[in-house]
Amino acid sequence: MLAGVKPADNMALLEDLCHTMKFGSLCALGGFAPYPVMSAVRHFREDFTPRVLAAAE
Repeated sequence: MLAGVKPADNMALLEDLCHTMKFGSLCALGGFAPYPVMSAVRHFREDFTPRVLAAAE
């Protein structure tokens, strides 16, 4: 994701993976594991986008 290659496709894939884990897990731990990722995407979406780093001088 941070490399900037197909960011919209990668975000959709991440959200789909979280949904699959949340509803497809056979145990509570597996079903709960995607919640921190989903929360980070919801509240800090800009952290999942590519950044241009300033050159060190």
